[in-house]
Amino acid sequence: MNETEYRIDEARALANYRKGNLLILLATAVVIFVGARSLRAQTTNVYWDGDNNGAAGGTGSLNTGTARFSTNGPSVGGTLVSPNSPNYILNFGGTTGTVTQSSGTVTNSDVNWLASGYVFTVGANNSRTLLGTNSANMYITNNANLTITGTGNGGLTMSAMNLTGGSGATVTLSNAAGETFGLQFGTSSSTSGRTNSVNTIINGAGTITLGTSGSGGFLQSGNITNNSTGVLVLSNSSSGDLTIAGAISGSGAVTLQQSTSGNLFVNSANSYSGGTTIQHTGTGIIGISNSAAFGSGTVTIAGAGTNYIRNYLNNLNVTNALVINNGSTLRLATTNSGWKGTYSGL
Repeated sequence: MNETEYRIDEARALANYRKGNLLILLATAVVIFVGARSLRAQTTNVYWDGDNNGAAGGTGSLNTGTARFSTNGPSVGGTLVSPNSPNYILNFGGTTGTVTQSSGTVTNSDVNWLASGYVFTVGANNSRTLLGTNSANMYITNNANLTITGTGNGGLTMSAMNLTGGSGATVTLSNAAGETFGLQFGTSSSTSGRTNSVNTIINGAGTITLGTSGSGGFLQSGNITNNSTGVLVLSNSSSGDLTIAGAISGSGAVTLQQSTSGNLFVNSANSYSGGTTIQHTGTGIIGISNSAAFGSGTVTIAGAGTNYIRNYLNNLNVTNALVINNGSTLRLATTNSGWKGTYSGL
């Protein structure tokens, strides 16, 4: 049914009601209801019972073949179902614990973290995917923190999902020395561009990669606090653009990694002091819109070949010390031919 047909049915129903023809009115109402259901996906809230003990919350495995979600509301109990449904909204409340995604891909609608202190892990040396449907969000409730992590080398891809939160919500990305964990947004789908609007904390001593592999790009609008003794890698391995709009602070080091045709934009005045490494090996550019885009530490040009940095505002004055490694070339440019940019640390 289209909108015009709905109006016709509504008019007929009203006319029939006025005539007292209740039977026709009910039949018309059913047609309208069925049409509405076909136009909008119906979702169902299910609630985590990780310990399978009839109590909300707990520790357990997020597995497409394991029933750990209750359809009985926040108090849980009753029938338990497995999580792999495009119309399920997964709710994690009650007593916090560790949730380990043991299935490669879990398909869901929204994912809500309703209590502070949960740890969401992909386990050891695993790459996992949360595949969102119905314009899905992962949501962290007010003043709550969610830790996302893994051990060894692995990562989590949030495909077709935003990361959002209430007032005071934070997400922590953490791993141990010698390990690499990545949080990636999007896939190769053209509709995969997603946003992390939650303030993000980087902890631990390993390498944390935050970025996108999707042609739709990724926007980091939440601020980043990086006090890791390892390194934070902001990575774009897609044809879309990665934009860092939130401010980066802390004592940790940052690597800007651009390896394909997409661009990597750093827009804010940043105060982190751990230094910046540029690894530009693709055909896109690294663009900056603030003189303090690279924080206060040394900028090291490390990408093999030409590393292309472009100013997106006039009269930027970048004062960071600059080191160009052997085998690397630095190319500087401005967006408009009349603009000026100063790099005084060479």
